[in-house]
Parts: sequence; structure tokens; C-alpha cells
Amino acid sequence: RNLSCRASLGPDAPLPALAAPRPSPARGRTYLREHSCLLFPPPRGARPLAVVKFLGGAFIGAAPEATYGYLLELLAQEGFLVVCVPYNVTFDHAAAAREVFERFHGCYDALRASGLPEAGLGALDIAGLPLYSVGHSNGALLQLLVGSYFSEKIPKANAIVSFNNRPASEAVPYFEQPKHLIYW
Repeated sequence: RNLSCRASLGPDAPLPALAAPRPSPARGRTYLREHSCLLFPPPRGARPLAVVKFLGGAFIGAAPEATYGYLLELLAQEGFLVVCVPYNVTFDHAAAAREVFERFHGCYDALRASGLPEAGLGALDIAGLPLYSVGHSNGALLQLLVGSYFSEKIPKANAIVSFNNRPASEAVPYFEQPKHLIYW
């Protein structure tokens, strides 16, 4: 399944639709709070395609429903059960990753055991679904750390969205290692 998206061909070019247009998410759509997570369920009556764990960036990640609401609603409308994990910003990234892991899995385990009756989803609707993760900025870092520290419960795939204002040779340790160590 592909989400609808648009691409710019230049400063004066029109924005052609790359996929069939879909209706916008309903304004004022409510999300559900479960075990310190925010849930954006798919439309009532639709069985979810997958569970998406979402972590937003630093500071704005503390209120993902306000800053990422449109994206999260689009994902839900496309049939995904989106689980947002608000987290406390700290430079102790290991502690933040542990907090995210514990919050998410507390919610995820409860969903797999009891379902989400408020959205018309039973435990069996959720239990066997694939898990994917999406992280933006600091949320991308935390997704990678969670996967590194807790490798027994990693998602099928990660979508990592981030920006760095430094070249890779400065931002990535050992990026400039001797080329003969890398096989192409």
C-alpha cells in the first residue's frame, strides 16, 4: 500500500498527484490514551494492516498529537494502528530509550492481550500484526537505540527521518576509515 504523496518538479511546476487522491483525515478526530501512549486506530470496522510505533522529535515529541497529528491520522486512515510514545527529553539517551521501550511494550502487550474495544478491535485483530517503527529526529535516534539495546523485540522495519547539518565525515565516527576495509 502506498500513501498519497505529491512531488515538486521545480519552482513554477504544478504538483501532480502521484497516487489517487484520498480524502483528508477528519478534523477533530480523537485519539485514545492507553498506558501513557496515544493510539490512532484505523477506521472502525477495518482490521489494521500493521502496528506502527511512532516517536517524534525532541520537545515536539512530547506532544505528538499536536505536532504530527495530520501524519498520524493519515497513517491510521490508511489502515495502520499507530502507537505514539511521548517521552521526556534528556541527554541520557540510554535512559530515554529504556523509557520508550517500557512505555511502548506496556501498551503493546495490553493491546495484544485485550484489544482496543473503543475502536472495535479485539485482541485477535492485533495479536499477529507486523510491527514497524517510525522516528523523526531525536525519535529516530531513540528508535535505533531501542533496537540496539532490546534486540529481542525489534520491528520488521524502521523508517528513520532525520536531518544533520554536518557532512557525514564529521557526523559519523570512523566514516573516513581506509577504503580498503570496505568491500563493494
